[in-house]
Amino acid sequence: MRGIAVIDSVPPASADQLISEFRRGRKVLLVLDQSDGEQTGVVAMAAEYCEPDDVT
Repeated sequence: MRGIAVIDSVPPASADQLISEFRRGRKVLLVLDQSDGEQTGVVAMAAEYCEPDDVT
């Protein structure tokens, strides 16, 4: 695929790191790497920081 960089050497974030990002109001990309090679991603953020423009 063109335009998409896949970096699989980045270590996964710990639960504490994710909670810290949520507390700062940052968006976090959660990626589920399935056993069949497919990947599914979800962008998440804390509800108290969510604005109408953040929801699609």
